[in-house]
Amino acid sequence: MRCESSKSLKSSSPNVMDKPKSHRIKIVVWNDLNPEQSETLMKAPTLKKVKDILAEIFKLTNYATVYKEKILLNLYTYSIQFAKEEKFKSEQLSAYFSIVKRVHEVCTESPFGNLDDTFNFFKDILLHHSVSRPPYSSELFSISEVRKISYHMINTYFRHFKLYKYAFTPQVQLDLALNYIGESESMTSQEIQVDSLKEKKVKSETETALSVAESIDEKEMALISEKGMLSTP
Repeated sequence: MRCESSKSLKSSSPNVMDKPKSHRIKIVVWNDLNPEQSETLMKAPTLKKVKDILAEIFKLTNYATVYKEKILLNLYTYSIQFAKEEKFKSEQLSAYFSIVKRVHEVCTESPFGNLDDTFNFFKDILLHHSVSRPPYSSELFSISEVRKISYHMINTYFRHFKLYKYAFTPQVQLDLALNYIGESESMTSQEIQVDSLKEKKVKSETETALSVAESIDEKEMALISEKGMLSTP
């Protein structure tokens, strides 16, 4: 009996084979949040108000039912929360928010592993906002603030890096098919069982990712409730 094999990569996205890219670092202050929006967020009295403002700015109004919007909006909201807790100025808040946003975009631009590339991008873009060398970089953050930002990003975004990757990128699967010449009915039955197990595994992984996202959200909200309402800087 002869065996023939074939394999292929499957994904729901036509650009799934895009590999991590090189990125040009530039100053991002006011790129995503203009001065007026930054001031409004700084004056928002509660975290709920911050979330509502961000949802309106970035058109994430379906976050209650669309889990990607919910995760993204939480990321944006907690970024503003951190900036307010550190008493960042308006331009610092805008720059930090855009740094987080760019880091997330680099992370999710490819389904392939790019943790090192994303972290190196984060270090480079943060450095460009910590050293005065116009027009290439601007000294928005002090050395102390750079340390705090780095520590915060490592313990929040990069700790959940694989979760963001799983939630925002298409899943790449390797399909390996074995075709036996003169196969019996028992072999066909085994193939059906394998397909069924694959479907159950995909469903289980999806449910796990969603439950992890929910648990992270609940833990962070519990921590925020202990601190109380955010005060206006």
